[in-house]
Amino acid sequence: TITEEQLWARFAPCGPLLRIVVRCSRGQAINVLSEDFGWPFGPRDRKYATVEFSDSKAYLKALQLNGQLLDGAPMVVSTSPTDLPEAKELPCRTSDAPVQSSRIPQIPVNMPAINSINSPHR
Repeated sequence: TITEEQLWARFAPCGPLLRIVVRCSRGQAINVLSEDFGWPFGPRDRKYATVEFSDSKAYLKALQLNGQLLDGAPMVVSTSPTDLPEAKELPCRTSDAPVQSSRIPQIPVNMPAINSINSPHR
């Protein structure tokens, strides 16, 4: 299991950190705070973290961590929630497909100071 302390240690060299918020996706492209829903329950459950820097240029250094291993798992470091695996797995809507009325909640990303990272729960 990747801890908040590991994330602080990995992202601190990129610039001054303000906060890190860890989330669990539970296999969905949604924003679910871990303390509200508990930790992952299955193999598709992933943990995410929003990393916020006080220096707006630090995110450029953080983006260079994309693909690096953390606790044996490759990280996805991105400034957009649409780059995360669950969002990429969503089916594309064609003009013939019915429109669904429900919206998919997004992970909040406040550019340029926040980065999203992904790591499978182990």
